[in-house]
Amino acid sequence: MITAAGGILALTFAAYATASVTFVQMLGVGMAVAVLVDATVIRAVLVPSLMRLAGPLNWWPRGRATTAAR
Repeated sequence: MITAAGGILALTFAAYATASVTFVQMLGVGMAVAVLVDATVIRAVLVPSLMRLAGPLNWWPRGRATTAAR
């Protein structure tokens, strides 16, 4: 789901590559590549592997918060 949303966002940024201004073209291509790298490499590979390495330390808070008795 995240990768699909990233692909759609990258497609919209890639539309800037059709502009007549060179800076806007470069910005569109750069943002499209950055979103695709973030959606695929970071969120699909790096985050799950780091969560696997961290194990139970990922889940915070550990217990229910208690309130002070009146």
